[in-house]
Amino acid sequence: MNPLALLTTLLLACSSRPLRLLPPDSGLRDTASGDSSAEAGIVPSVSVSPSDEACALQTDGTITCWGNEYYRAPTGTFISLSAGSSYACAVRTDNTLFCWGGDTFGETSPPPGAFTSVSTGWDFACGLKTDGTIRCWGNGAHGDTTPPVGTFKAISLASRNDGYDCGIRTNGTLACWGNKAQGETQLPGGTFTSVNVGAGGCPCGVRTDGTIACCEVPAGAPRILCLTPPTGPFAMISGDDHHVYYFRTDGTIVEACPDPQVAPPSGTFISISVGSTMACGVRADGTIYCWSII
Repeated sequence: MNPLALLTTLLLACSSRPLRLLPPDSGLRDTASGDSSAEAGIVPSVSVSPSDEACALQTDGTITCWGNEYYRAPTGTFISLSAGSSYACAVRTDNTLFCWGGDTFGETSPPPGAFTSVSTGWDFACGLKTDGTIRCWGNGAHGDTTPPVGTFKAISLASRNDGYDCGIRTNGTLACWGNKAQGETQLPGGTFTSVNVGAGGCPCGVRTDGTIACCEVPAGAPRILCLTPPTGPFAMISGDDHHVYYFRTDGTIVEACPDPQVAPPSGTFISISVGSTMACGVRADGTIYCWSII
């Protein structure tokens, strides 16, 4: 897909509100184009920050970003990507971390070591090391940079600095850390394949049977979202404090709190990411589609 066609797709998808579009020389490709330079095993993905800037990981492992100057994409090839409030981090193909952008709390000074994935919060980040342990850096005022010991296979961080963070242990159970002052600490039992902590401050996960389970909310504790999921099976959850989307195993998207004003697009996707006022997804054909969520 040429850059002009991609810009047209993004503009039509987000015509309900202004959007900082991809630059004309972004080079984003359609995965159906048969590009021989595509690196095997690297799945196209997009990451939208809490401030609605975005970066995309392309099929050849390169990154393209759009938004403000903090999100100027680095050179090189990568296997994992995550955009924070004014910075972003990625895992290079040699498994080292690289972060760029604002550095108020040391967000762009990641630790050395070998990593398989990275997840960014508002002003802190955590990486999943090749040995399964978690290493975090940045603002630790709420305990976000002190993960539990043990080995994990996935992590999800709070998009705001007053939330808390969760990971899926290698045995499939959930473990969380950070700010639990809201009282929403009763984690669901069972084994999980995906977890998201953006659900109104309450962790929700996809169990191995494809059903969704969320934390128990003690009497009197606040609850921002309606979190009764529709019938599955599901593959993953993506959301922020106010908008959560369930990702079915067939690639279609369902909103946690259906709203015809901001309904998700039809069609099938391979990944989605949710910011504060917009969400973006990578369709099954490799094109990026963004829509307003306000």
